[in-house]
Parts: sequence; C-alpha cells; structure tokens
Amino acid sequence: MDSVLRTLKRLTVNTALFCSVALSTNASDMSESEQLAVVRPWLPQSDSHLQLIFEYDSSNPKHKDLSSERMHRAIDRAGPTVTIVHARAPYDPETRIIGGYNPRKWKSWLGRYELSAGRFIFDIEKNRKWERTEKRFGSMKVSPEDYGLSFGEGDLVIDADLQIGSARNNTFAAPSNASVIMGQAGSFSIASIRIYKVMSEELAHAPPAPLARSYAVHPSTPPHSVPDSSNLMVELAAVLGVIGTLRLLLARHS
Repeated sequence: MDSVLRTLKRLTVNTALFCSVALSTNASDMSESEQLAVVRPWLPQSDSHLQLIFEYDSSNPKHKDLSSERMHRAIDRAGPTVTIVHARAPYDPETRIIGGYNPRKWKSWLGRYELSAGRFIFDIEKNRKWERTEKRFGSMKVSPEDYGLSFGEGDLVIDADLQIGSARNNTFAAPSNASVIMGQAGSFSIASIRIYKVMSEELAHAPPAPLARSYAVHPSTPPHSVPDSSNLMVELAAVLGVIGTLRLLLARHS
C-alpha cells in the first residue's frame, strides 16, 4: 500500500510539474561555487571547507538507481553536513535552491537520527535561513527506508527514492499550512541533491585525499569519519543497560 501511495504521489507531482515548466523558462543559474558562497557565512566557521560526498542528479542516467540507502552509506557518520536541493513545486515553475545544515553526524551508534538546536534550513536564492529555536525540537524518522533525510518534523523531507520531497512549517517556523522554504506546504519534485561534508581547512588538506565527485556512483568509505561525542554518554548508558539486563536474566536462570 505504501509503495502504491508513493507511486501515485510521484505521478501527481511530476504531471503538475511538467505542465508548469511548459509554461515558463525561468530557472536558477547560480553556479555551485556561488551557492556555497551563500551558505559558508552561516556555518560556525565561515572558512570551513565543503567536500562533496554525495550527489544525485535526476538528469544523469548513472544516478537513476540511487536511493536513500546508497545516500546514507555515503553520509552517515561523516560528521557535520550541508545539503543543497534543487526543488520544483507543481504550482511554481521556478527552481528553488533550498537545503539544510546538520552540525552532527546523521547516524548514531543506536541508529537514531539526532536533533540539534543549531540546525537550520535555508533558501539560497533569497539568502535566508531559519534556525531551530530552543522551544522547537521536532523529531525525525529513524529508518532511512522511510525517509532519505528529514530536517525537523517534516519541515524539509527527502523521500527514499530521492525524486520527491515535501516541506511544511513545524519546527523552524510556527506551524501553519505553509513552508518558509517552498511557500506552500506540500510535495515537490527534486532535480538534484548535493551533500557536503563540513571540515576545517586543516582537516581538508590532511591525508587521505578528498573523494572524487564520482563517489555517489562508486561509493567507498568516506575519509575523516567524525564520531558524535554528544551522544557518547547516551550510547554508553545503553550498552551498560543491555549488559545489566543480560546479567539479570542469567542470574534468574542460574
């Protein structure tokens, strides 16, 4: 049933998108370097090096089989990342360049996708970002089979097939039937996704050499994997809890 609903959703969005694009030729012409120049000042260290570790392009035949599973193999445990999405809403023929920043790794030892008050979403063409406030925590889906990525509680979602996303206001803005990054809440078609690992200049120039741009097609182990120290105590407590439970069960059966 879920696969049928996803297929219908994709067909609806793509049909509406085709009609809107046919009526307009407007599109973003910002280069990759120009886009990154907008994002860098928002990062904790504006001189950070951004290394491309995953790329999806809907027009590239080599990327047609990419999915969230492939994406997570590339980005999980890579540390802080910047995600940039070229999105097209059915009601708006113009391409929007949106995305989000995650100051932590995407996956912890327990398989959960953590939250942080410092995370933000952004609209590059408007040169605006929306930060998570201390009062808005939101939540994320745990399984990458359900979602490619999710910033906040549905504020910016990339579906598992990487072809469709959705947006709404809930975590980074007051809940409403709208989206600060897309205008109207709802689904959109994805033209491309680029995910960058955020590194200091010292780390960026240290061996091993940075990955080639073809990494998304021929994945390997990302360099400089960064542990999520913020979750160390939680994960250690979980391990001790499992050990304690096993000892208790063994004692009862001895």
